[in-house]
Amino acid sequence: MSRRFNSNLYLNCAIRYQDHELRAIYLPNDYLWARGRYPTKIRPCDLPDWYVSGYLFKRQGYLSAKGIVDIVYRPDYFVENHSHKYDSLFVSFHDKITRTFDERGFDRFDGYDYAMSGYIGYQLIEKMKIYAPNINTDEIVRELFLKEKWYMMRKDGGPLVITEETPVRVFRSWMSKPWILGLEFNDSSFESIDMRVLARKMPKVAEHLDYFQEKRIAQTDLYGYGVAFDCGLRLTAAECYEFCKG
Repeated sequence: MSRRFNSNLYLNCAIRYQDHELRAIYLPNDYLWARGRYPTKIRPCDLPDWYVSGYLFKRQGYLSAKGIVDIVYRPDYFVENHSHKYDSLFVSFHDKITRTFDERGFDRFDGYDYAMSGYIGYQLIEKMKIYAPNINTDEIVRELFLKEKWYMMRKDGGPLVITEETPVRVFRSWMSKPWILGLEFNDSSFESIDMRVLARKMPKVAEHLDYFQEKRIAQTDLYGYGVAFDCGLRLTAAECYEFCKG
């Protein structure tokens, strides 16, 4: 029976170019499109337990947790009015996912099959515990939890309390001094850190020091504080705050 479900992704419609415009094409009887391309006679109620439902690729979709080889979660800490809408979840059914940086300083992921919003993360992780138990998802669960806590503190001007694990906004600030890192803590204070000085105290910063010393071009972030992009460095509020205020 499971051999019928040979697609890792089913969508409720296909997007086709017709009559000089893009149109959503639906099948009769709520039949689904495999990978959003191939018509099937499978309905949502036919799908096995290992499929999770969600808003995928701007459509109602169903993604398999069975057969996942690798998964990477990248939280977004720049848009504060959504919890996971702008987070990214990369899923691969074939290869390990790798992360690289381009000449502008932007990171990119290779080897994944699907990239989607982080909203589906909780459901997918729960199903993976059953159908992909060989993959350790503890770090992703922790990141999802921290992002949720950060969002609850930032939303609607709520209480902003620094905890040891609270993530901070991390971005490159002045391009004339590429080793300077800008930090905004969740108590609304702002500091700049010289990465060369911080690297003497924190080994994990030293591993990224070459990345900061090279001048790069990147987009201006939403708040206009300068240049913002993810360098792959994860710092906690406790680490940064202690350094800045110490």
